[in-house]
Amino acid sequence: MNYGLSFDEVKALAQKENRPFCIVLSKGDCPPCAILHDELQRFKRKAVINIINTSSPGNRWYEQWVGTVTSPLTCIFSASGELMAIVTGATGKSLECIEQSIDGQPACSDFMFRTAFTSGDNMQTFKTMDKILNARQAMQKGEDMGNSLEQILSELQYPYAVYLQYANSKKQGKEEEAIYYAKQLLTFNQPQYLVLYKDMYIEAKKTIDPGFDPALEGKLQIESDKIELNDCKVNVAKPFRVKLTNAGKKELKISDITVSCTCVKITGDKQHVLMPSESVEVDFMFTADYKGDITRHINIVTDVIGEPMTQITILAKAN
Repeated sequence: MNYGLSFDEVKALAQKENRPFCIVLSKGDCPPCAILHDELQRFKRKAVINIINTSSPGNRWYEQWVGTVTSPLTCIFSASGELMAIVTGATGKSLECIEQSIDGQPACSDFMFRTAFTSGDNMQTFKTMDKILNARQAMQKGEDMGNSLEQILSELQYPYAVYLQYANSKKQGKEEEAIYYAKQLLTFNQPQYLVLYKDMYIEAKKTIDPGFDPALEGKLQIESDKIELNDCKVNVAKPFRVKLTNAGKKELKISDITVSCTCVKITGDKQHVLMPSESVEVDFMFTADYKGDITRHINIVTDVIGEPMTQITILAKAN
């Protein structure tokens, strides 16, 4: 077992030993990750195993490449360095799929691996992701990968590939092209992307607007992240209100308000644009469907890079 080797180091070791290799994306506070580390011992004669702690800033790019923060995640490569599979989890089925993939059997090579950009044909997605990884490694060595990345983007559009094309253009001194790809990168504004690619989005915004300062952007403020609803009656709607304020220096866009249960209904608009210091009050109805303590959630989705989701917990007591 190896820990913290760079991609090139583990690839060179695998090629020297003519064995496949696994890069396991893991976190220190992840019990299933610890289980997987122990279970993977059985495969160390078949493959070179390398554990990567994605909590370390220098390893963040692995999660950005695969497009998810899911842990543990096992990426299996052939001895030549070709991506063959990505398998999620530490279950018996996960281990079965990891072993099959090490042995070159693609039967369940995408077990539980799902991201916003994957298509129905994950094997084709893996081939494209492999090209993206190769482009990234070549760029690290100073190569101009613009043409390769242009071809990749015709096959698969997702933030990390666009970011690499942006970074490549900037490195080659093509400022107008870099701004074009920076703007394209910012079109991926789903909440999970605003968190996962936070550093890249800030860099892109600064390229478009050198005066950009994240501290001066819109910022959502709520009066409390908990709402207590006492003396609720089963099947009787109880109204409550949530005040949302833009505590930032620029416009704040609230793109959606979601709830965790049909027992919570929003009676107003789900989308709002707030100027600095502006507030809006959003009305809800909660209907208890059983007696006792009930916990539900409201999620406020904004365009704040790094913090796009604010959760409010409903703590209800129903008689």
